[in-house]
Amino acid sequence: MKKTLILIPILLAFLLTMPVAAAEGYSDILTPGPFGNTTISWKVVDTPEVPFSLYWSGNGNWLAQEESLMSYSVTEIGDDVQGQLSLGNLTWVANDTDLAMDITLGVWGLTPFLPGLIIKNSAEDIGALVLIADASAERVFGNYMNGSIQTLYEDVIVAGTVYSCVTFDYEQDSSSFGEPQETFLAYDTVTGILVRANTTYSFGVPYSFVLELSSIDSSRGLIPVVVIASGIGIVVLVVIVKFAKK
Repeated sequence: MKKTLILIPILLAFLLTMPVAAAEGYSDILTPGPFGNTTISWKVVDTPEVPFSLYWSGNGNWLAQEESLMSYSVTEIGDDVQGQLSLGNLTWVANDTDLAMDITLGVWGLTPFLPGLIIKNSAEDIGALVLIADASAERVFGNYMNGSIQTLYEDVIVAGTVYSCVTFDYEQDSSSFGEPQETFLAYDTVTGILVRANTTYSFGVPYSFVLELSSIDSSRGLIPVVVIASGIGIVVLVVIVKFAKK
């Protein structure tokens, strides 16, 4: 019994100090840990009525329903965020940049601005992203995505929760074919997670995709639970040992 009492706190300490992948400038809440991965969910407010191809991030064509959920489970963080996305009829593994291209969460201009679902949340990184956003819409020769983009720091309310966000509001200049792209993206400056997205365009087939943050299920929230449960277990064992000695 004494050996058991000794092993429990040792095991607990091992679990809580297990090395995890570095966040590389991203919020710590996203870092995969010993208790699982962080999963982020968004409500699909509006979605295309026809299937759209996953040319960069996966295979097949995705088709989702309004009021359904899109979820992304973060599995790795390096130069980019890697994870498993579930959207409508498909679930696949992809990095955030490829997802940004496939579901149009950015501006793919001469200078690509592809923030996707998650951005780095330091003031320096956000400042650098603002410069990239400006360059992506710059009216220069060869940039077919020229237009205007406005960046603001503002509060965004989703489902009654107020998020302090950096927002990007892009409008492409009129084109000779189809409807120009309009994209609004809002990112929480605390976590770097996409809070709201609204993208529309038409290149022969109309595309409208609107997302709103629904939940963040972080594995880090399990650590206090494990600590409390282990503490209770140790106390119970101590009591058992004392009664056994009588």
